[in-house]
Amino acid sequence: MAPTALRTSLRTATLTALAVLATAAVPAPSFAATEPPLQVIAGLVDTTDPVAVGLPRAANAETITVAAPGDDDLKFNHGVVLMPFKNRLYAQWQSSAKDEDAPDTIVVYATSEDGTNWSASAPLTAPRTDGYTSSGGWWTDGETLVAYLNVWPSALTPRGGYTEYVTSTDGVRWSSPKRVLGADGQPVDGIIEQDVKALPDGRILTAFHVQPGLFVKPYYTDDPLGVSGWKQGQFTNQPNNSGMSRELEPSWYQRADGSIVMVFRDQGGNTFRKLAAVSTDNGETWSDSVVTNVPDGRTKQSAGNLPDGTAYLVGNPTGTRNRYPLSVLVSADGVTFDVAYNLRTAEDLQPLRYVGLYKNLGYSYPKSIVWKDHLYVAYATNKEDVQISRLPVADISLRDDAATVPGQGVLSHDNGRDTGLQDGDYTVTMNLWWGQNASSVRLYENGKLVASRALAYRGVGPQSIAIPVTGRPNGTYVYTAELVNSKGITATRPLTVKVTQAAPATPVLSHDNTDRDGTYRVTANLWWGTNATSYRFLENGAVVAEGALTANTPQAQTAAMAVTGRASGDHTYVVEFSNAAGTTVSKPITVTVDR
Repeated sequence: MAPTALRTSLRTATLTALAVLATAAVPAPSFAATEPPLQVIAGLVDTTDPVAVGLPRAANAETITVAAPGDDDLKFNHGVVLMPFKNRLYAQWQSSAKDEDAPDTIVVYATSEDGTNWSASAPLTAPRTDGYTSSGGWWTDGETLVAYLNVWPSALTPRGGYTEYVTSTDGVRWSSPKRVLGADGQPVDGIIEQDVKALPDGRILTAFHVQPGLFVKPYYTDDPLGVSGWKQGQFTNQPNNSGMSRELEPSWYQRADGSIVMVFRDQGGNTFRKLAAVSTDNGETWSDSVVTNVPDGRTKQSAGNLPDGTAYLVGNPTGTRNRYPLSVLVSADGVTFDVAYNLRTAEDLQPLRYVGLYKNLGYSYPKSIVWKDHLYVAYATNKEDVQISRLPVADISLRDDAATVPGQGVLSHDNGRDTGLQDGDYTVTMNLWWGQNASSVRLYENGKLVASRALAYRGVGPQSIAIPVTGRPNGTYVYTAELVNSKGITATRPLTVKVTQAAPATPVLSHDNTDRDGTYRVTANLWWGTNATSYRFLENGAVVAEGALTANTPQAQTAAMAVTGRASGDHTYVVEFSNAAGTTVSKPITVTVDR
């Protein structure tokens, strides 16, 4: 249905002309969200930590490189999407010589039998003379593999495009491209989002960014092949004036109650938080999108459900434009996300090797799939290397069939027993000696959440988890834990840990200037105790040498400084040994030079 008039005001219920055109095909949704459809528990993500956002690394996560360009290869790679098909895993992405969305951009793919060893890439498209083609993702009915291809005509104003597809029954030979069709038999004038997934009844759900411009709309089809019959869900975009909707590049998952949550990048707002909307009728009508408290890097994301129903969100929960770390947040009910892990962090981010337009550091545009008991997350590192991180599904599955709330766990610690010191590094252990199991545990320090971990649910029996605590300064810390399953929460009794030796032990200075000339060596020895991570030598109150130390508490540490050319007289030295908890200063020594 074509609009009868174009409106120009953004005020109140009036949208821009582009928005009117984009929304004219359907009436307004029948309901609006009153509360955010999802939340992350307070304290789980620490956006002040630029390296890891306060999250632990997933213990069994591994990283696989699908393709890494050399000097003679196409050096821009982005938009990596995975799909299992006939016992192989397929990866699709867009590639160009140097720059993002350049005229020479093509779509390529590679395959793997085990998810680890990958074929060389092969083209799905050729460069266009009227624009470019980007990756649109996959779908399959089990017998035919569909590759979606997003076409961006250079002459189209405002910027937008449409979706083509090619098919194959063997993953080698491909059909000629055709347009994706709507339920009316006409081509869908929109860019498909790469997260094409099926609901339990077989209905296929994703979103298109429809013309004119890029206005995201949920779409669904009951065509098993996903190439025709697409219908636009009832959804009203938030006000905007940029030729695109505020909501962009969504993904979706199902909650335990069966409702569908679609999460969006907040492109047009002033937040670095995810937007979300809900459908309770299989994607036909949707609430208005609302801002959640889930941090985001304002980038593509991926959401879904594990085989047990656990909901997950994969993305960059930084609250900034940083696209590192790459993290997965999980929720048993799809409402409260209370467990999260890092797959990659800033610490293992490889350097950018080749410059190009819009290339930047980070793990960009993740998309995910469950295959062979693992969650696979595909992304482009630095928009250059095509990579995958995977981890066992069992490590992050939170659903359980508990009959009662968890049994009561007991907390213990090893501070003073691990190193012989009451330093700031120790382990807090939760033991449920016997009882109804939990599916996750939350650890609180002085009332603040400091860790949340998934637990392997095994019905009734013992459970245990050890959580490392590091870098605590001298003080008293009270720990409590909550054991969580589908029937409720059980708290432990508090545990008190006293830290009295967090700062480095006191170093001792010595020198070898037995001949009393101006050339000698000053040495600092920490014989035993809490180790330092850095040192500074001061001569007559001025810093003359400094460096890093490797901590291995409680073992000895040594730092030394060579001194040359000192004039006659007395020279007084002290050394400072420091770690995250503080600085300890040695007693001074005086070296006398008289010749």
